[in-house]
Amino acid sequence: MRDCGTDVRYAGDSRKHVRNLGQTPGLYAQSIDVANAVLVGDKIQVGTVGRPIQGVSIRIADDGEVLIQGGNVFSGYWNNDAATREVLKDDQWFFSGDIGVLDDEGYLSITGRKKEIIVTAAGKNVAPAVLEDRMRSNAIVSQVMVVGDAKPFIAALVTLDVDAIGAWAAAHGLGDASGEELADSPEVAAEVQRAVDYANKAVSRAEAIKTFRVLPKDLSIRSEERRAGKECRSRWAP
Repeated sequence: MRDCGTDVRYAGDSRKHVRNLGQTPGLYAQSIDVANAVLVGDKIQVGTVGRPIQGVSIRIADDGEVLIQGGNVFSGYWNNDAATREVLKDDQWFFSGDIGVLDDEGYLSITGRKKEIIVTAAGKNVAPAVLEDRMRSNAIVSQVMVVGDAKPFIAALVTLDVDAIGAWAAAHGLGDASGEELADSPEVAAEVQRAVDYANKAVSRAEAIKTFRVLPKDLSIRSEERRAGKECRSRWAP
């Protein structure tokens, strides 16, 4: 197909591999793959990185990893052939470590990092970032850690936003409740369930959160429960 001076050609399954051979003026970066895919002019797809830039090929591996090939991709690590072989494979395709999808028009969406993928007991690969990000869009939710590696279903650990929960609690007749009481209250559980329902709309039934627990306090860097940037330390929970 030809659009805005861009010739997008598909090899095989259009959801698996797309190459952009055209001109791409007036580009700007949308996400971490800024050097390889961008949004073009008025062809904006909200929530995507964009389409491959001129001279770059992007495809999705069988396990969902984003692979990139092009003249702008680095040729290897300095004096470290072993590390280079880990990321440059199969005729110089760069294995980015990102998990993503290509739609029918060649727009790339990043859904998570390969190292964070959860594999359930049934062998289903689940990208937790999609679920966690959508749950955190709820006003009273602070942190979310999706768990379920080698387990029969997906679950979530949830903490409450200390800046928002006070006003919310007062509006729901819970102004005098402690953090532990709020975490155990049916009102909070119902609100978190709404966040779960919203998150589950973005994934298949096998990837959906089946249950959750609200923790009585937020996760912190000092207690080594999360890293800077609000990343939880581990996907494992007892």
